[in-house]
Amino acid sequence: MAKTKEQIEKHFKRLKAKRESTMKVAIEKVKAQARQDTWCSTHANCFRWYEGETESHIRKKFEQFLEWRKFGATVFTELILKNKKRPDLVICLNNGEVFVEEIVESETEASLAAKDSSYPFPIKVISTDRFSCMHIKNGVCRIFNHPIENGYASRLHCSRCKYFKQTKS
Repeated sequence: MAKTKEQIEKHFKRLKAKRESTMKVAIEKVKAQARQDTWCSTHANCFRWYEGETESHIRKKFEQFLEWRKFGATVFTELILKNKKRPDLVICLNNGEVFVEEIVESETEASLAAKDSSYPFPIKVISTDRFSCMHIKNGVCRIFNHPIENGYASRLHCSRCKYFKQTKS
């Protein structure tokens, strides 16, 4: 049976409303963890950086920012959290998921572990020098919680998580 134009439009309006309400839930999760005196929803999808960051750090953060915006995610950069931490990127997906991306150059595993335990959302660590995903712990993806496939480098993310996959340049 062929659907009428009206039925199709109604279906897409429902899908759009569902997507928007799920995104609102994700943004509310972020708002609940943000410092209220600095919270402003207009900071969503605005790129910010600080003087102390290196050029390669800023460029990689901007690259990730653009990638997520193209994907349709809402992104907060340098959002100050209640615990005074300031992750590079807080990403809200349209399925309601929220996670942090931290861009690193020379941080130690201890520093990354401290960040991981202090952030209220799952953390994905991106290296500026190797352009490899590093949110893997004990051979398991910490975002989607599945085993990592063999690759040319142990820190390269698996092909199942296509939006997280990075390649060497």
